Order: sequence, then structure tokens, then C-alpha cells
Amino acid sequence: ILVQENWHNMTEDNITYKILHALDDATEFIANRVTICAFLGSVVGASSATLTGRGVMKATMHSAASSALAMTACYIAERAVCYTIHNDMNDQNDTVLDWRSHALGGIAGGALVGKIYNGRGIPGALFFTPIMMSCYLIDCKVLEYRHWRIKECIEAQNNGRER
Repeated sequence: ILVQENWHNMTEDNITYKILHALDDATEFIANRVTICAFLGSVVGASSATLTGRGVMKATMHSAASSALAMTACYIAERAVCYTIHNDMNDQNDTVLDWRSHALGGIAGGALVGKIYNGRGIPGALFFTPIMMSCYLIDCKVLEYRHWRIKECIEAQNNGRER
């Protein structure tokens, strides 16, 4: 509440502003990916329930929630490691992507999820580390495509064409 009341008094030099700005970026980064994972988990749950003859709604919701929780743990660990590696709360428009943070996020988040679900952390870490590395590659390709598309739109606008 105190931060909300004083938000209008903050400048970009203020450390609280930098922390809140970085948290806002991290929250958006995590929320986007967790939403995608929850959707994919629901598709897998529905498919599995259909094939095994179980209740589709229950399996879909369980699988979506499990996927969302697992990837939330992995991505929170990944963002924490990323900010630690880069040793700043970055104020750039693009979120920093680093393969080391994805690998360590997969290990830490996977170990936590493995310990919660199975009682053993190492299998969870071994399972989620390749998943997080795959997510890193996908993030890089999406960022590359986004930059290419922005450049293409700017060039089209400079050439006088409308899109």
C-alpha cells in the first residue's frame, strides 16, 4: 500500500522503482510461459483421460494445475538465477535470456517439484532441466522472430507501404 501511494513520486533512479519494474517484467515473463504450460498440460490431461476412459474434466484440470505449478517453480528459479548472474535489475525492454539461468532454473525448480511430488529431487531435476533448455531455445527463436518482424515493419513504414 505504501508503494502504491508513493508510486507517483518515484523516479527511474529510485531503487524501489527499479526493483518494482524488474519484478513487473519477471512476473509478465513467468505468467506468459506458465499460461502456455497450463494449456499444454490441459491438452495432455484431456488426451490421456480420453484414451484411458477416466473423467476428462478432472484429468484436464489436474494436469493443467500440475503443469502450471511445476513450470512456475522452474521459471521463478530461472529468473532468480538470471538476476543473480547479471547482478542487476535490468531496465531494458527485452528480458535477458541466458542458457545458464535456464539450466540452473530447471535443476532447482525440478528438484523442488520432484521433492514435492515424488519425495525425490534428483529425478525431478533430471526431468525438468532438458525441458527448461528447450524453453530457452524456443524463447530465443521467438525473440529472434520478434526482432525480425519489428525490423520488417519499420522498413515497410520507411518505404511508404502500410501493413
